[in-house]
Amino acid sequence: MNPLRRSPAYLCYAAALRLLGSAYALADALLPHRPGIRWLRKHWRAAFHPLDLHALNFEETAWGHLLFRDLEAYESSLVFNSDGVALHEQAVPLCRPYNPLTSANFALVLWNRHLLSGEECLLEKMACQLEFLKGIAVSEGEALLLQYPFDEPKFAMKAPWTSAIAQAVAAMAALRLGLRRNPERWRTFARRLLRGMLLPQAAGGTRIVLPDGLPWLEEYPSPRPSLVLNGYLFALQALLEGWALGLRPLPEDLLQQLWKSLFQRLPDFVRGRQLKYCQSLPRLCGLHYRLLQILQLVQLGRTSGQQSLVGLGKDLTAKFPWKLYARFYGGEGLEALRERVMAAQCSTDA
Repeated sequence: MNPLRRSPAYLCYAAALRLLGSAYALADALLPHRPGIRWLRKHWRAAFHPLDLHALNFEETAWGHLLFRDLEAYESSLVFNSDGVALHEQAVPLCRPYNPLTSANFALVLWNRHLLSGEECLLEKMACQLEFLKGIAVSEGEALLLQYPFDEPKFAMKAPWTSAIAQAVAAMAALRLGLRRNPERWRTFARRLLRGMLLPQAAGGTRIVLPDGLPWLEEYPSPRPSLVLNGYLFALQALLEGWALGLRPLPEDLLQQLWKSLFQRLPDFVRGRQLKYCQSLPRLCGLHYRLLQILQLVQLGRTSGQQSLVGLGKDLTAKFPWKLYARFYGGEGLEALRERVMAAQCSTDA
């Protein structure tokens, strides 16, 4: 973790985010029909179009994982076992003995580095992460569940539990590794992970049904729906990529319902110039999550062809405090990252 994130300046910034989030929550409760929110909800619901499943565009780059620009620095923040598997982050001891998401994240970071360097050894390390995940996965018929072996107090969850984000990121990594080696093995692994993610929460999966009848995939399938946005964006991205590559991990009508659920709920996440982290807490996103959400919206818009998502990503990019991000997370490679974000948006327009 960057030591600046423990500095008084960063702690004051984090406290301000919490206060601002609470203020927005209070404003929503007292003024639920204020004009700005009314306009935004109307705009987004009008922008909704069903997916054209024949025009999905799979891209090899995992855009959300461009945040991990420095592979060596990222590796130094992780705890590995003797086989080279990334088990958890050093700064998060709660995640012992292992965190499935850490292994899956590291696999995608290795993949992005492989695209830049062409080094085959990175694919070997990537396969090592996925073999570990395959070994710990719990089989439920045609589905696989990557269960977390630790409690999550923030959302009142007891081990073992399954997360949509771990299932999705591991599936995205498996789909990409299958482009280079053992395609049937890794495609099957990805399909089973996606099916596990789609199981109802009561059956050990992450799918819930909200009061309006639309489904949602939970990053934290807690007793009270948490509705974490970045976890849902990763889940949708993985499902669209699986469909684009011919896996068909779910019925078409369910995929369309999941897509519609995003457009129905996205306005509820918008707070001023940024997005909320989840619906169950008033907290706004920190800088890292804000940039992650921009990259996710860009990638999801590029994959689906839905320009409204790319447009929202552009708007959030224009308002993003790049200098503040560089102060707290380090400026190395930041301009290159910013250029790639802008290039992704421009190429979508073209």
